[in-house]
Amino acid sequence: MTYRVERAKRAAKYFATADKSLTNGFVKKMHLFEENPFETNTKLDISFMKGTEGIRKRRIGNYRLAYEVYPDDLVVLILDADSRGGIYKRR
Repeated sequence: MTYRVERAKRAAKYFATADKSLTNGFVKKMHLFEENPFETNTKLDISFMKGTEGIRKRRIGNYRLAYEVYPDDLVVLILDADSRGGIYKRR
């Protein structure tokens, strides 16, 4: 099964305004979600965000991707992307 990765409005806005070298790194990492978005080991550094229902986060250096997985539709929805401090302030 291959999942389709989509971006919510907030994530799309971040990707449009952020530094291109940073967003290119995010895009490379997001392709890993296509195969297994449920991976929760140290290899991908994925865990659930505290205080949220079903929202996972992926650490990429000092930045985070917040996303939800919809297994019935085979979709990974990237909700937000930002620096560590920025993403937690909005949750």
